[in-house]
Amino acid sequence: MRESAHGILYTVVNSNAMNGVTGDSSFDSLVPAWQIALPVMTRVMLVLFIWSAIGYVAVWTVSLIKDRKKTPSVSDAEIEPEEIQVEERGSVSDGEENGEDGS
Repeated sequence: MRESAHGILYTVVNSNAMNGVTGDSSFDSLVPAWQIALPVMTRVMLVLFIWSAIGYVAVWTVSLIKDRKKTPSVSDAEIEPEEIQVEERGSVSDGEENGEDGS
């Protein structure tokens, strides 16, 4: 096992992996830009999603309020059938009431 480890370490030291590395070399950890940008972009997208969801709910609520103003209330529903019957009688022409076709 010792000779196997020696063979592997000898190969690594004499390969391009150690090119330019000396005993006085120091290693600085460098964080790539994408690793910094990823959490920032995630938070920005989350904020945009939340604001768009709030906007959607606000528009939906306003449209419901407008639709309720257009629909008749319960008291109007009781009056409407009588009005419809009156309108139907009034829409018939005088010629059709007397039995004539009107042509």
